[in-house]
Amino acid sequence: MNVRGRLILILTAWVATACGGGSSAPTVAGNSPPPPPPPTNQAPGGLWYGTLTSDQNLVTEEYIAMTANDGRFRFVSADSDVQLRGQSQTVGMNLTGTGRAFADTGVNWLDSNHVVDTTITAIVAERDSMTGS
Repeated sequence: MNVRGRLILILTAWVATACGGGSSAPTVAGNSPPPPPPPTNQAPGGLWYGTLTSDQNLVTEEYIAMTANDGRFRFVSADSDVQLRGQSQTVGMNLTGTGRAFADTGVNWLDSNHVVDTTITAIVAERDSMTGS
């Protein structure tokens, strides 16, 4: 091979290496790539409208839900005087919370109480949707 051919071969190899032709991170036996970053916590804040079905009496009602990004929530039934309020937390898209449910005036829940503990679980897509129980 002549000098010119060797020079072209060397320059080609150098350009391919300089352009990232190979792996950008050295690999060491036994080391794996770093894990992906955790999912971004979705902000649950917003004004929501939809249906909610009680696990206790299997009644489905329309609700307006007001949620704050700090986790506070209040659900108000459009069909009765039932309200729910409490505090939630969001990890990724998963929202969980606890609170209290207040029955209609003069009405008691099936367990004869006017106020009962409640839980909420949902999948939240920030400013788009909330689906859960």
